[in-house]
Amino acid sequence: RLAAVVSELEDKKLLQESDGAQVVFLDDMPPCLIKKQDGASLYATRDIASAIYRFTELKADLNLYVVGVDQTLHFKQVFKVLDKMGYAWANKNHHITFGMYKFKDLGRMSTRKGNVIFLEDVLFRAIENVKKRMEEKNPDLPNKDKVAEQVGVGAVIFNDLLNDRVKNVDFDWDKVLSFDGDSGPYVQYT
Repeated sequence: RLAAVVSELEDKKLLQESDGAQVVFLDDMPPCLIKKQDGASLYATRDIASAIYRFTELKADLNLYVVGVDQTLHFKQVFKVLDKMGYAWANKNHHITFGMYKFKDLGRMSTRKGNVIFLEDVLFRAIENVKKRMEEKNPDLPNKDKVAEQVGVGAVIFNDLLNDRVKNVDFDWDKVLSFDGDSGPYVQYT
C-alpha cells in the first residue's frame, strides 16, 4: 500500500524532492515528508495509506485518530495531503487530541521509550495509599477495603475529570489523594 501511495502522489505531480527526501509541499504548514533520503517510509506515508484503505476498502464513514496533542501538525499534514490527492472524504478524518500524563517518579509517559504505567497499577497504588492513610487516621473504620477502593478509584477518576482533556497533566499522588481542596477524597468526604 505504501508504494501505491508514492506512485499516486507522483502521478498527481504532488511529490517533490527536498534535500534527497520525497515530500509534499503544503501552503500553510511545513512540507509532509513521504520518503526519507534512504527510501524509508514514515508515519505520514503509513497514515495516508491507512486512510485510503479504510475509506476505499473498508467503506469507513469517518476516521477518528485519538492521539496526543503533540501529533497535531502530523495529522494536519496527513489530512491536507489526502485533500490535495483529491479524496472527497479527506474532511472526514479528524484528530481527537488529548494531553499527556507526566508522573513525578516516571516522567512523561511514552510507549516508545517504555515509560508507561498501566491504569490498573495506578488504581492499585491509589487504593494502597488510601489504606495506609486510613490506618493512620481511622484504624477502626469498618469495611476498610471497600472504602479504600471507593476513595482510591474515585480519587483517580476525579483527578482525570478535573483536568482538561487536551492539556498535559502533572500527576501528583499527594494532590490526587489529598483530603483538602479540589480532590476526589475531599468531594467524597464532603
